[in-house]
Amino acid sequence: MESNKRPAYLLLSLICLVTLDQAAATTDADRNRPYNNSTSNHLGNILLELEKISASLSSIGYVNSKLISNLRENASRLYDWRCVKVADIAQLGYTCTSGIGCHKFYLANLTWNGARKSCRKDGARLAIINSENEAKVLKNLLLENYQFSAYVGIHNQFKEDEWVTVFGDTLAETGYNRWSVGPPKISKANCGVLFEDGKLLGIPCHVERSYFCEISETATC
Repeated sequence: MESNKRPAYLLLSLICLVTLDQAAATTDADRNRPYNNSTSNHLGNILLELEKISASLSSIGYVNSKLISNLRENASRLYDWRCVKVADIAQLGYTCTSGIGCHKFYLANLTWNGARKSCRKDGARLAIINSENEAKVLKNLLLENYQFSAYVGIHNQFKEDEWVTVFGDTLAETGYNRWSVGPPKISKANCGVLFEDGKLLGIPCHVERSYFCEISETATC
């Protein structure tokens, strides 16, 4: 009789174990579900914060780049703002035109940056054309020296398609924005010359050219 009861007990025990395992599995799943949802939400929030930080860093990088650009331009402006004695202008070889300024044509070929530094030695700057009349004055100097182009004080080295003067002013602000064949679209033509037709032209800054230096009337003392 006992031998007949033993299989029944074993079967009942097996059913109980299976039931308990299923209950335990269900309880563990229920226990882990809110944890997994919470973790997922937390990770999602972290990703959002990282995206915000990334956007902020990009914005800071742009602002820093702009500040550096402005500081460089302002430093150039302050450096160039020095007076030159009227008596010294003629000795330096500058020709003055009333209402326009004093200019000198340098036949020596230099890069744009080399020309800029050369002008500074005179207490001058690379010429900035402010009017049609000034463009004509420089064009005449160019032709008198049998040259077809010479550097002037404009460039777009800081931002593509944005031509500015050595002071950081736009060409619209200078009063002269006439191009020989339109503003250059190629990335290497970052420095401006006055072409033989009296209009502006962009060429690579490392190319050596003649150049115009200018001392404005307000810079004399």
